[in-house]
Amino acid sequence: MRRALLAAALLWLASGCQIIVRPSAHPEEATSPSPWRIAASWGAKPLVERLLQAYRAQGRWANAEVIPCIDRRAEEMVASGEAEMAFIIRPAAPMPERAGASESEVREVALARGGLALVVHPSMPLAQIAPEDLAALYEGFVVDWAALGGPQGAPEIISRPEGDVAREVFEKAVMPGRALTSAALLLPHDEAVLDYVSKHPLAIGYVSSALVDERVKVISLGGLLPSVRTLAQGRYPLTFTLALLTRAEAPAEAVRFASFVRGGQARRLIAERYAPAR
Repeated sequence: MRRALLAAALLWLASGCQIIVRPSAHPEEATSPSPWRIAASWGAKPLVERLLQAYRAQGRWANAEVIPCIDRRAEEMVASGEAEMAFIIRPAAPMPERAGASESEVREVALARGGLALVVHPSMPLAQIAPEDLAALYEGFVVDWAALGGPQGAPEIISRPEGDVAREVFEKAVMPGRALTSAALLLPHDEAVLDYVSKHPLAIGYVSSALVDERVKVISLGGLLPSVRTLAQGRYPLTFTLALLTRAEAPAEAVRFASFVRGGQARRLIAERYAPAR
């Protein structure tokens, strides 16, 4: 009998089939359901990924999938149940009511204050721009950068689609009651703006200051840059609120991560690029 069992085992191995049991790095992984979703605005995506990394570095399990999208879509995903959590930006003004989601369905907390940075190509000689000149640029009244002390050539105006929160923040602060030039190129999110401006010497756009890197140059608005200090002081005009939305019936993993995000370690990470929420 023992010889028959041994022969059967050898035949199984020879067939190339193997049963391998791998111990789970996290006990929860063995019983965890399919990944829960975090909808993140493009501007907040790097922060969300860093927060997840710090959370997991503590030995905690988070079976989360980060879905980058525009802010309105991220909010819709939480309201509809397509995502359990969202990191979005809102105008710094009082937060509006959420369509399709009652207070019992979605919980919201302001995490920090951020700013929109004015970005140009690294070769652009301008270091600052006056608010009235920026408004004239975006209305289409400046036909040559040389008129503002820049290089010769027509400015390429980069903005965002209508209804975009970043565009709402920008236009309310810079050009209230004025119309965006029809020549503006509308790009869907921060990463698209950064990529375009980095390749076009005459372009100007705006992105979350938390995403700025060496591909572009930031110019000041009326002598102010979107530093953590100026944001905290309330002096920089292009300011928004970074908010966390969480579904009330979110899985336990998501609830624990949301609690971590509001804690001390996460706040220190957030404070590297954002100012405290008011």
